[in-house]
Amino acid sequence: MKVGTLEWSRATGGRLSFGDQVQLVGQTLVSLLGMTAQTWRKRLGLARRIRVGEFAPPEVPWAFQLCQQLSPDWLVNHCLRSYAFGALLAQRDGLKFDRELLAIICLLHDLGFTPEHAPTPEMPCFAVSGGLAAHRVCRQHLDERSADRVAEAITLHLNSVVSVQDGVEAHLLRQGSACDVIGARLGQIDRPLRERVLQAYPRLDLKRELRPVFRACDRPRTRTAFLCRLGFLQRVERAPFPT
Repeated sequence: MKVGTLEWSRATGGRLSFGDQVQLVGQTLVSLLGMTAQTWRKRLGLARRIRVGEFAPPEVPWAFQLCQQLSPDWLVNHCLRSYAFGALLAQRDGLKFDRELLAIICLLHDLGFTPEHAPTPEMPCFAVSGGLAAHRVCRQHLDERSADRVAEAITLHLNSVVSVQDGVEAHLLRQGSACDVIGARLGQIDRPLRERVLQAYPRLDLKRELRPVFRACDRPRTRTAFLCRLGFLQRVERAPFPT
């Protein structure tokens, strides 16, 4: 059973077995190899950048209102930038996606950071608690299959690798949120275009705000704990953003 899927999340609550940890180590190695390859393509002048692109999410009032109601401003803007960077990287990679579904996924992907949907002893992973909370909400607005896609994208997004085969929108949430938090693939977006994203949705000191929230979710046998051991918060501090 793949770590982060909806089936895995419901069965485990987000607790990692030894086999799950082995999966994540493999994913991390694949991710590091990919980042190394990207760095060399950039140094050799082979990396293609996107210079023009649409990054504003479509209006989904109920999802935006829920995000805004439960989240501090810095987290709302992170959700919006996750959509923006994900959409731009999709255009760069030639990926077609459902704009409304991606907007809902991005707006709700960090519900597990909010007090209302924080991890519990039974469900210690914030991506799982948030993903299942999003599923409950989405069933009031979407069909069952779409609600499942939203929840699975959210429960998967802590993985080091989320492939297109896991769902295009799930892949783009991982790409967009990683771009915003640690600067992954940021160099593939032309500087004036990414500055437009930052002007539209300011960072509001994300690096400082994220640390205590992420630390509060650092619970034994979760992906958050696994990422902390791998120096995730240090990577956040080194991301190519001033704040």
